[in-house]
Amino acid sequence: MPHSGTLPIRWLFAAALFCLAMPGSVAGADVFVFDTITVQNHPVFIKVLTKDRLFPAGGQRVRIEKKGVVLGRILTGGDGYGFLKTEFASPGIHEIAAQSDGERATGTVLVVTPDRPLILLEIKVVSLRRSFIDTDTEGARDALESLTETYGLVYLAGRFEIDGARQFIRSNRYPASVVIPYRGRETFRWMSDKGLRLSAAVGSPEFSDAAKATAERRFSFSRTASGETVKSWKELLSRLQ
Repeated sequence: MPHSGTLPIRWLFAAALFCLAMPGSVAGADVFVFDTITVQNHPVFIKVLTKDRLFPAGGQRVRIEKKGVVLGRILTGGDGYGFLKTEFASPGIHEIAAQSDGERATGTVLVVTPDRPLILLEIKVVSLRRSFIDTDTEGARDALESLTETYGLVYLAGRFEIDGARQFIRSNRYPASVVIPYRGRETFRWMSDKGLRLSAAVGSPEFSDAAKATAERRFSFSRTASGETVKSWKELLSRLQ
């Protein structure tokens, strides 16, 4: 367990990451788009945030588009957040763009059919030890590419790690998909309440335990009492195919 004296430094570092690297952002941008997931033909809220340097900027006009087609225009609230309610008729990965005051950012909406099984994959970017996903990059990439033929893929990362997770996914050429902020059991319940089929959760033993009530199967590369332990991506692939 880390010494209590290190906690303030870690929290300050995390807060700095949050301010400088919000989801869907580029450095200096003042509009951000959060990834989300929904069931085909079901209502979903696209969430955006407008900021002035390090602080939320409310009352900003935001235009939200998909492939150049305007989905709607919204005004952010006093806390800087804004929401657009919409639906998607076709399953797949949909890129969403938001523009405000000359700035632009993108996010992703994963749309699935009600019976589409999902794999929920934990990604740890800021950690005292290497995350399991980057101990065998090539094996992970090959396994995930094979699994996405059958499963929808959802990456889960800490709220301060979203941009880092996106960069990690791109740089290692993992399958593109949404990166959702992870808040423990609350996140799994949120997805389950949306009617999503949570087929498998893959991550740390703590991640596996948090998914116990909602995911059909749970896997970890470390010994776990609340799921199945696997030794390699090849073994995980064989169990899920």
